[in-house]
Amino acid sequence: MAWFGTARRWAAAAVTAAMVAGCGGGGTTTVGGTVTGLPAGMSVSLQNEGRHTLVVGANGSFTFDEEFVEGERYDVTIAVQPAAGLCTVSNGRGRIDEDLTPVTDIAVVCTAAYSIGGTVSGLAEDDSVTLQNNDGDSLVVSNNGFFVFPSLLTAGAAYEVTVSEQPSGKTCSVSRGTGTVPSGNVSDVAVSCN
Repeated sequence: MAWFGTARRWAAAAVTAAMVAGCGGGGTTTVGGTVTGLPAGMSVSLQNEGRHTLVVGANGSFTFDEEFVEGERYDVTIAVQPAAGLCTVSNGRGRIDEDLTPVTDIAVVCTAAYSIGGTVSGLAEDDSVTLQNNDGDSLVVSNNGFFVFPSLLTAGAAYEVTVSEQPSGKTCSVSRGTGTVPSGNVSDVAVSCN
């Protein structure tokens, strides 16, 4: 009769497992969406909750490799922008529902973006000049020659390059420092120091 007791324990375990599964226990689902507008040959790095990273190298659908359980939060952000573009995320935050419905509506929209730069002349050997673009993007230049701001701007955006900190004993002025970003890099801003 030992087999009867063992069979009853197995049956009870099976019923318990079925009840847990019916309550959503142990199930998982996926989180993803679509990337559009990514410039050809570029990639964008997405991150969920600051931990899980996914590099997307083409337009189309994406899905994080990790599996998500009921009630788990997701918060998808841009970890690394494309080299020549700017991407934004919409519908990137939420929680996994009790039905474990796959999340497929995260939208990553990218646009081509361009750099703002030019040349500096007239700096002495140990001098530096601090430039700003649009009163926010700061750049310290300590050598004569070409410079480029680290932040990119999309076509049609305004730019305004100014001197925020002059070199010691000199005055630098900016020419061709304002305008609207074309569909290409701006490289003709001139900063002359004397």
